[in-house]
Amino acid sequence: TGSCTAVLEGHTNSVSSVTLAMDKVTLVSGCDDNDIWVWDIATRKCKAVLSGHADKVSSVALAADGVTLVSASWDKSVRIWHLGSLKCTAVLEGHSGWVRAATINAAATTAASCGDDKTVRVWDVATGKCRAVLQGHTDRVACVALGADGSTAASGSGDKTIRLWDVGCASGSNASSPGLHGHTDRVSSVTVSPDGSLLLSTSDDKTIRVWDAASGSCTKTLAGHEGWVSSAAVSADNKTLVSASGDNTLRVWDLATGSCTAVLEGHTNSVSSVTLAMDKVTLVSGCDDNDIWVWDIATRKCKAVLSGHADKVSSVALAADGVTLVSASWDKSVRIWHLGSLKCTAVLEGHSGWVRAATINAAATTAASCGDDKTVRVWDVATGKCRAVLQGHTDRVACVALGADGSTAASGSGDKTIRLWDVGCASGSNASSPGLHGHTDRVSSVTVSPDGSLLLSTSDDKTIRVWDAASGSCTKTLAGHEGWVSSAAVSADNKTLVSASGDNTLRVWDLATGSCTAV
Repeated sequence: TGSCTAVLEGHTNSVSSVTLAMDKVTLVSGCDDNDIWVWDIATRKCKAVLSGHADKVSSVALAADGVTLVSASWDKSVRIWHLGSLKCTAVLEGHSGWVRAATINAAATTAASCGDDKTVRVWDVATGKCRAVLQGHTDRVACVALGADGSTAASGSGDKTIRLWDVGCASGSNASSPGLHGHTDRVSSVTVSPDGSLLLSTSDDKTIRVWDAASGSCTKTLAGHEGWVSSAAVSADNKTLVSASGDNTLRVWDLATGSCTAVLEGHTNSVSSVTLAMDKVTLVSGCDDNDIWVWDIATRKCKAVLSGHADKVSSVALAADGVTLVSASWDKSVRIWHLGSLKCTAVLEGHSGWVRAATINAAATTAASCGDDKTVRVWDVATGKCRAVLQGHTDRVACVALGADGSTAASGSGDKTIRLWDVGCASGSNASSPGLHGHTDRVSSVTVSPDGSLLLSTSDDKTIRVWDAASGSCTKTLAGHEGWVSSAAVSADNKTLVSASGDNTLRVWDLATGSCTAV
């Protein structure tokens, strides 16, 4: 439902961090009052206060066992606690400045911490000894993550880099890793290939980058566009990529060689969006010249121009059948097209402002649109009728996503909230959902995971939030970007997320741990 089920009160100062045990029985919070509170979730009561730190507690993290806790503090120390005995088992000292964050691996064998002394320290939990001091950052280190087995780490710093570390090779010595850099200007979009093995990013630096999702390494940089690249789409077999650019062209790329195999020209204005049919036969592009172009990928020629919109085409999306297309426009309308007949089958009117985005479910039964009138509209594709007007947002709605069967929807708005909608219960009437609160600035995109279990939102507040689609609860907040986050994509197995940001970086996240594995 997205509703607040309890308010846990007692702290006498700001709560800086929180961690939840996997069994959902115990919650731990760290506070600027120097203490750590242990809560019983069933009773909503504090069952213990752990004292020991001499300054603000900046970070708390629980291992998978639910009893081994690590805490970091501005008193320059890290502490290991056992929640069974409620005692501190080790005080880890060595940092020469405030400790900003600490983490612990799932097996509770390795901890890591970072701070204002520009270092990451790796600790042996059993002995309390420092295994390694990881140096290389040139500014304070704000965040650190460990791999599940404790052999790899990643850190993020005020020096605008992410560093990946091989902790297994670092024992007893300083180990440094070069920062991973890529785009030299704003990242405009990010896409995960259908099999989850590749990440595609586009940028205002006029390039597309292809990344290995497992390692985070850039395998190819595709250059050729003469303007900013707005979006990219990849074929199901990972062999072909298509990119759209502000230079008014589309480019088709061979991913095996990285070569451009065709330049699709004809648009007289910026190409705003692109969608690729699953059979790799058809490509569709939307443009600021008000038209939609349908391309034959084999011949690299435009086989049709779909005219009808009276203003910029803001969004195009294809259903899984490869022939049912939905488009959105600043002319306040949504159109349904059939690519077999190359005709518009329905003009969907009702929005009272620019339509910012439109989407269609895989089965081509349901479409959804959103815009400046602060509403989401759900449409029956067969009849062209509006099934529901979803109201509740208090600012323009920038993005919308549909579940695979069209029964659920998610929307993001300038009012800083995401709303989940039960479309199945909304037939013929307005349906509202309580806003999912958490973001502190405009929500820029929402995405539903392939299996429909997760909702991903990005925001101008520099974070990505992961939500449980069934309950509407936020399960993770992914922080680390230094600029607004424009979009996110999730792999087919729900294990990996990639985000794109105005800080000119992409970040790869492990959704199980919420840690950043590469930048």
